[in-house]
Amino acid sequence: MSLLNRPLKIRVLFIFIWVLIAFVFSEMALSLSYRLLFKHSFQKSEIRTQLRTLAENEPSLNKNTTRGDYKTIDRDFSKDFSTRKMTSQIEVVHPFLGYVQDPRRNPNVSEFGFPGRINPVLKRSSDRLIVGLVGGSVAMWTYFDGRERLIEQLKRVPVWKNREIIVLNLSMGGYKQPQQLMTLAYMLSLGAQFDVILNLDGFNEVALSSVENVPKKVFPLFPRDWFFRVGNVNDPSLLIKMGELGIINQKRKTWAILLESLGFDHSAVLTVFWKGADRILESSRSRKIADIQNQSARLDEISSYVFEGPFAPPANEKDLFQFLATSWAESSLQMKNICVGNGIRYFHFLQPNQYLSGSKKMNLDEQKRAIKKDYRYRKSIETGYPVLIHQGKVLRKQNVVFTDLTMIFADTDVPLYIDECCHLSPQGNEMLATKMGQVVVNETWK
Repeated sequence: MSLLNRPLKIRVLFIFIWVLIAFVFSEMALSLSYRLLFKHSFQKSEIRTQLRTLAENEPSLNKNTTRGDYKTIDRDFSKDFSTRKMTSQIEVVHPFLGYVQDPRRNPNVSEFGFPGRINPVLKRSSDRLIVGLVGGSVAMWTYFDGRERLIEQLKRVPVWKNREIIVLNLSMGGYKQPQQLMTLAYMLSLGAQFDVILNLDGFNEVALSSVENVPKKVFPLFPRDWFFRVGNVNDPSLLIKMGELGIINQKRKTWAILLESLGFDHSAVLTVFWKGADRILESSRSRKIADIQNQSARLDEISSYVFEGPFAPPANEKDLFQFLATSWAESSLQMKNICVGNGIRYFHFLQPNQYLSGSKKMNLDEQKRAIKKDYRYRKSIETGYPVLIHQGKVLRKQNVVFTDLTMIFADTDVPLYIDECCHLSPQGNEMLATKMGQVVVNETWK
């Protein structure tokens, strides 16, 4: 009996089995040839991490309908870190901190707008140790991935061994000095008390200020993308391009969320299709961002002190990075002074970055993923970080407990960087937290 003469259920089952067999063979073939296509092997954990961090580095430039709203991408901060989901986070302008996440429209955000559910306004007591962590997205993910490692280290201090150690997240994607300084002052003004403040930063200070603020004639120390957060953008062509950029971003987010939520990141076949489509969208996104940034002449026409501030064009690149690094160091020094006045131990850490020569041993897989020749922040990192390192030495002479972590991975060949920006895998974040904890312990014992 031919297949056409068999019952419909049998025919459907037969077709399903053949499709399944074809899919399995395709999976096997693509898993083996994946390295040829993408220059590195197919790893489920890597794909999952890429999906969850998609677009986190560069928030969308499209505003929401309410003035002051600003959409970005983040991961859901559930207790089960292995099941984090990527969600759209809405940031709102804050009168003291620049911006925070809106706790009324974002899940797992404290009432003060910081990712994490713990209320940061706590009081000290003899039976607990309150630790605050400030900085940008690297600090934030060090908190979520590495706080248990941090607590393990802090427990090594005899007087802290039997205390409840509470680590609070006061960091936010894109934060840069003086936002950390302002965050500390704001929390203290609300009555918050801390035993220890950890500041992990450096990348945003030299990268975001030079690439995002200065070209738009926005004061370098103003918060990230301040122009798009508060600027009265009324150029029709610019608004259209911003809307088109928002559509592209939303498509990338939607596909990534769908792929991960359905568990399709386990499939080499579906991953190849997603990567191809996402690369096309990413290319369109890059061109659109370039178009927006190239309209500097039109942005000049809507000049306003609200978003420009006391902007004065730097005489040259050297002067710009010297200004950024000096301001970064001065902010840290003032944080130290505030902490001393409030009986708080203050520790400052310069975060690592893959674009610093000799800072990380990388195999071919990690190089392809983490190093991009024309990455738009690369020059700022290569130029600005040496100035930060120098200022860090100055801070030490001013009795700031400053630790340069730029070479923390110099002898590590385990892949740790998950993107071309600065972000690390959970293992990398745990290593950062462990090292930070060790510094606190050693300095406390002194």
